Amino acid sequence: MNIRKTDIILDGFSCNPKCVHGPTVLFRDTVNGKERLFYACAAYRDKKICDFHAAKDEKFTQGKIFKWKLKQDEFMEGRDHFTCYQPMKEFELSGEEKGRFCETCGKIVGKDTLDQLHKNHQVKQIFSNQLGNPLSILQAKTVSKKEAQFFFNKESSRYLQECIRTVGSSHILCIGAPSIFQSLPSNFNKLLLDIDHRYLGFYSPSQFIWFNMMNFHFFNDNQTNLEKFLTKASNVSIVLDPPFGGRPELIQYSLDRIRQLVGPDVTLSIFWIYPYFQEKQLQGVIGDLKMTNYRVNYTNHKGFSGSEQGRKYGSPIRIFTNVPLSDLPTPREAGYKFCEECKHFVGENDQHCTYCKSCTSKDGRPYQHCHGCQRCVKITYKHCLNCDRCHLADSKCTTSADYHPETADSSKQITEVKSQQKRPNENEVIRNKKKKRDSKRS
Repeated sequence: MNIRKTDIILDGFSCNPKCVHGPTVLFRDTVNGKERLFYACAAYRDKKICDFHAAKDEKFTQGKIFKWKLKQDEFMEGRDHFTCYQPMKEFELSGEEKGRFCETCGKIVGKDTLDQLHKNHQVKQIFSNQLGNPLSILQAKTVSKKEAQFFFNKESSRYLQECIRTVGSSHILCIGAPSIFQSLPSNFNKLLLDIDHRYLGFYSPSQFIWFNMMNFHFFNDNQTNLEKFLTKASNVSIVLDPPFGGRPELIQYSLDRIRQLVGPDVTLSIFWIYPYFQEKQLQGVIGDLKMTNYRVNYTNHKGFSGSEQGRKYGSPIRIFTNVPLSDLPTPREAGYKFCEECKHFVGENDQHCTYCKSCTSKDGRPYQHCHGCQRCVKITYKHCLNCDRCHLADSKCTTSADYHPETADSSKQITEVKSQQKRPNENEVIRNKKKKRDSKRS
């Protein structure tokens, strides 16, 4: 069995060779004790999306460096912010009710260029009243290994706004969260950072920055726009909706760089959107983030929609935050209650555990305390005597187990039950060994 582990080396990150998506990441891959170091794209691990791959000890020749630079130039061609934004401003100032949007290029096109540059492209009609709502024009990307885009529904957007108001933020930074940015009132000091270049054609440089959150890379070298935005900030809220397969260490790197920009005197309130089942992975990187019990729902994800057609126990997506949970407002919608012992809101089915001294549910249904594991587990779990932990009752490890956490008084009882299990006698062991030797000889 191959034992594989992949680590990230962040030292000298900004000096790593660059692919079209900015500085690459130095990975250390360990398989059965053997290590190999290599550089790969920070945003995409699929080679079909970004084929950059270079061994750490590989010699970077001038020809190879020139080839990388050529790819970067080709990737950036025609994606200057002013060039992309100009057609939108012209359409807006023209007073025309109808316009055209090229889905192939991801930008608004003028009548004079429609026949020349977009003849064989997928062009659709748009209306002037849609310009303030780019999500009604842009088709959401759905490639899970690339930029799968899911947009918050009205209730989740409203709750995040309530959280931002509660902490009293003067500036809101939306990283990978265009639907939250769009839902915020225009009188908010807000800025969108996203890897989707199509927003270049809808938002001005003071509203949008084309940005890779996995390596703190600014595609158009406009970090100064972010610095200007944060100059007068006293309390900044960051709404962060990263790809769920992204490495938290890389995102934390970008957050640390933002902290350096705002300085120690500015309060930074983080609202990180992530699945509850990645809680340990996230908190292992950022220990001061606590998981709320709010279930984040999306408009264009069937399973995470919160509807009857969605997952049985609702969306698994939660809000992780460094704001004290007791300071957050209780959601207006049904499905939540205030716990007097915890001093913050929890799910309506949560039960306060006197042993853990908290409401322990993660997935929306009640949990029960296991004295063997010394923690609360799902009600469908059973303690296994073979592996000494709780898991689903129909798993292989439970064949000889007959232990129920709800009837156990302490972990000592598990040890007592184990000692009573039938053990093969010495003569039986000798006979079995002899049978194996005889079968090999025959």
